[in-house]
Amino acid sequence: MGRSGPPTVKLENDTIRLDIEEPGEGYVGSRFDWTGKVTQITFQGRHTFCTEETTDPARRPHTGRGLFNEFGIDEPIGYEECPVGDVFLKPGVGLLTRLSEEPYDFFCSYPVVPGMTRWELRDGSVSFEFSCSTPRGHAIVLHKDIVLDGSGFTIDYALTNRGAATLRTNEYVHNFLAVNREPLGPASRLTCSFPLSTTGFHESLNPGKALSFCGDGALWNQVPASPFFFGGLHPVADQTVGWRLEHTTERLAIREAVGFAVQRFNLWGAGHVVSPELFKRIEVPAGGTGRWSRSYQLLFT
Repeated sequence: MGRSGPPTVKLENDTIRLDIEEPGEGYVGSRFDWTGKVTQITFQGRHTFCTEETTDPARRPHTGRGLFNEFGIDEPIGYEECPVGDVFLKPGVGLLTRLSEEPYDFFCSYPVVPGMTRWELRDGSVSFEFSCSTPRGHAIVLHKDIVLDGSGFTIDYALTNRGAATLRTNEYVHNFLAVNREPLGPASRLTCSFPLSTTGFHESLNPGKALSFCGDGALWNQVPASPFFFGGLHPVADQTVGWRLEHTTERLAIREAVGFAVQRFNLWGAGHVVSPELFKRIEVPAGGTGRWSRSYQLLFT
């Protein structure tokens, strides 16, 4: 019998299961990291937390779903000095060809020569190793470990700079979430460990004022009819930073916590999906290794 979809790695224990696309299968675009693409989180065998970026079936092969992380959405490695027609480096993806003199555009589909990826599945964890280098001296090795821990899991990163110059970029996870695939609305609430206010974001798009903020919480007054976006909030990072998404009718929640200094916080979504995003600033000297971790927890409320 043939497969009904892309080859999938499954991590599971008595509480949760993660479905993870194999590198080079499923999503193979130029934007999101191909290693550790968590396409679904299942809790207690029946509750799910992930959904697709878009509701348009024709666009789904080229967009994200679940927990897809990205490096360099606005700080691509080596793009500025890359001549048109030459290649620059996208961690977790490979070598991308610069197509024009225009600035880097994460929505653009750049031709990709994949980097070298190895992965190993163990009991309760999976490890990925990605390596890639450019003719102009950028070279990296990325290790990523996803490890189950009771009703949650961690994603551990180690980015080694094997080039001659300091490596500067950023990383975040585009969390495409929908509790049991329920739409956003009055039963949805996002709570952060830092204050939220429309005056704190550098960018905002809130059609129909579907979303409102109160203290550290975001509330949906109605199902958003079109995408919303709030970007550029800089949380105080002197302690563990995180967010929690709760659906009061389903009585379920998912939360993420990080221990690094957060570069910024973005919030994107539409009627069927919401994505809270904690950005990690990356600066790794030649020969050095940058390490950071993200922890997720599922719970009943």
